[in-house]
Amino acid sequence: MGWLDRLSGTHTSDAEAPKETHLPEPVEGAAPGLAALFERLTEGEAHSVLDLGPATPAQLEVHRQIAHRVRFADLATVAGREGWTEALAHLPAQPEAPYDTILLWDLLDRLPPEGRPALVTRLVELASPDARLHALVQAHEGLPSHPLAFTLLGPGRIRYTPTGPARASRNHLQSATIERLLDPFQVSQAFTLKVGFREYLAERRP
Repeated sequence: MGWLDRLSGTHTSDAEAPKETHLPEPVEGAAPGLAALFERLTEGEAHSVLDLGPATPAQLEVHRQIAHRVRFADLATVAGREGWTEALAHLPAQPEAPYDTILLWDLLDRLPPEGRPALVTRLVELASPDARLHALVQAHEGLPSHPLAFTLLGPGRIRYTPTGPARASRNHLQSATIERLLDPFQVSQAFTLKVGFREYLAERRP
């Protein structure tokens, strides 16, 4: 749980911190932003979900509770192989059923600043006129943190799995910057999580 302490602000100095010999265990936590998102989706309607993370059985099972169509993009992995420009160009379009629900995860943190507007522009091209978007963004600046894999365990619960050694956070984004970046998606709710992230729930403007 040391990585959780660092993210939440109760970290020790580099001189006091012990050397990492293995990755910390995964941590699970509530995600009220995701819970609010799922509460707004009506069961029985033909919802179309674009999850920009990797596909997992747990993730698919949660999406199937409300979605008629689900596409996983694993955008960060594809970008690692092909670059962000190519990865964005190949995001799967569904002209017959534009995505009304988009899970962005922590991609705004991962993208270089010049790539963020291109991501939002591409999502607007793929989204329905009334689409909703959920994003995770680091809430603290300058604190060391592990790169994480996120697993959706339920409509309002996430597992955080460290995938590499801790590193200094970068590209910290303030809430006002997030609101500008996501336009024409308008932020309707934001929640600060104990694990050092903020959730943003946004809705596309008419």
